[in-house]
Amino acid sequence: MKKTFVFIGFLTAIFSIYLMLILANQSVYICDSTVYDFSLGKQIELINLEKYAKECNVSVQLRNVFNSNFGNIDYELEVINPNSAIKMGKQKSLFPTQSKFVKTGERLKERYTRYFIVQDDDSNKIDKLKKILMDEGIDVDIITSQPVSFDWRLIFEPYNIGFFVSMFCLAFFSTIIFYFSRLKEIGILKLNGWSNYRISYRLLNNILKSTARVFIIITFGFSIYIITMDISQLHSFLSISFSLFFLLCCVYVLVANVAIVFINHINQIDSIKNKKNDKVMYWLLMSFKVILAVIVFVISVRMINNITKLNYGIRNAKEINSYDWYVLDQHISLTEKDSEELEEYMSQFDDSQVYNYCSSENKVELNEKNEFDGKVESIGKNMLIVSRNMLSLLKLDYGKEKLDDQHEYVLIPDNLWDRLEEIVEYEGIQDFVPIKIPANQWIMDFDVPGKYSCNSVVLVTKLEKKPYLGYADVFLSAHVKNKLEEKLRNMGYENSDVELKSLRRDNNIFISNYELELFENTFYSLILIITYILLNITIITIYYEFKKKKMAVYNLFGKDADEDIQLFLIYNAIIVAMTAIVVYKLFILLVIPEVITFYVLLNKKSSSGIATAIKGR
Repeated sequence: MKKTFVFIGFLTAIFSIYLMLILANQSVYICDSTVYDFSLGKQIELINLEKYAKECNVSVQLRNVFNSNFGNIDYELEVINPNSAIKMGKQKSLFPTQSKFVKTGERLKERYTRYFIVQDDDSNKIDKLKKILMDEGIDVDIITSQPVSFDWRLIFEPYNIGFFVSMFCLAFFSTIIFYFSRLKEIGILKLNGWSNYRISYRLLNNILKSTARVFIIITFGFSIYIITMDISQLHSFLSISFSLFFLLCCVYVLVANVAIVFINHINQIDSIKNKKNDKVMYWLLMSFKVILAVIVFVISVRMINNITKLNYGIRNAKEINSYDWYVLDQHISLTEKDSEELEEYMSQFDDSQVYNYCSSENKVELNEKNEFDGKVESIGKNMLIVSRNMLSLLKLDYGKEKLDDQHEYVLIPDNLWDRLEEIVEYEGIQDFVPIKIPANQWIMDFDVPGKYSCNSVVLVTKLEKKPYLGYADVFLSAHVKNKLEEKLRNMGYENSDVELKSLRRDNNIFISNYELELFENTFYSLILIITYILLNITIITIYYEFKKKKMAVYNLFGKDADEDIQLFLIYNAIIVAMTAIVVYKLFILLVIPEVITFYVLLNKKSSSGIATAIKGR
């Protein structure tokens, strides 16, 4: 049993490292001071912004993010009026592939911005800067936030619930089994005059030693890594590690305190002879198996879904990335004059380099179903809008219909065709040409790789060559992106104001998130499956202990102990089958290997050691 607690210590240390890496990945600011995001009503020249920053004694940050997926953040930070505490150059990171570069602001004349960040704990300085800007006739909007740092809330985030459930099950079960396995020792200690409290905490001490040994070794090893990479993160890691270990100890202590009552009711002679203890323990474990089976199946289903989502996500992301598209990401609103100038500039590009796309609100996993509540509003939420030149990329089957560029079309699935007039009136698309298409067509979502829409109404519109649209995304080719980026810089916009963002970057973030979800669920599943295996091994052992004399006698007279074995197999099969029916019906197949394994093990045990079983050894 001690090896189980060593394993628990190992898992706790690994999860501490995982949480630390998540925290480090979100640490994108240069200090721990309060973050103030400024958004101005109009542009300000950077040379003037520097003057105001000096008056208020604050440092202004202009941020350019090039990549932001897990473990591979790449950004450049330009600081105007930096203070002595800000470290310039490449920043340290726990991730070897990350690139965080901080430099002093340069070439401030004839450069403009409407968006910047200030980090400072003195709100009076921020108020002063805001007042100066407003006195210059500039509207100011400020969003306040705090840099990501360790606190207890990180541990209790919803995405960590799976870890706590699985670890609680493993620790709780293992501790109970450990106490039951030491019943003879407990009886002997009671005969020697030990108090219930002392006995319980003697056993707890053994548990803590086994758990702490490997936990400290791994924690110490990763601490050395942190010291070599970025020592500023060491405090956070130690806080996370020992917080998790403290919570684990709370589970141990909980069981130890309950065990005091249990030990108090133990008869010394019976415990030493092991009378009745095995039967009580068997039914206790069978009850626990019901709970654990439900948890294992639920987590396993989530893991299967994550694997499917990741596979489709990677496949779809590769297809989307092959188009090398970009979208205009506005951190500030362009003036009406600048918007008109950009629209006129966009008209020069070829139709094959600009696409309009609006995805369905009802994004689902493959083989999930879009549920319509019968209302036309529900159908509208599952609607797609695409420009004519993008229709072929949806890979829709719309029969032999010929679609030209002069008309706009509404493609309606066969199962919704009887709602045609209602849909047309609701959407105000009387000028669109209706076309019936086969139902149950899955359409890949271009915004979120791995998501789909099914039975969607598709509006095929004329192409609008604008940098952005209020109702849809505008996908731009690399050529358009380069030209438009140059145009924006000539108009005085910084990358922190208006950015031409690659869809590849967003796709990488989605895939990274899918991978994290899969890792978490695999981690939880591993813990629970090991717990489940340990539980089954213990159940078999305990069942054999209080049936071994009967089985031995049967074998001695040449009879099979099939009745007892079959009863055991039926109980366990019912637990697995009923759980599978409720959670995921395919898991009912697991009954077969479990029954076969149990039958072989019990038969092997019952046919060996007949003499020792009869003697009561």
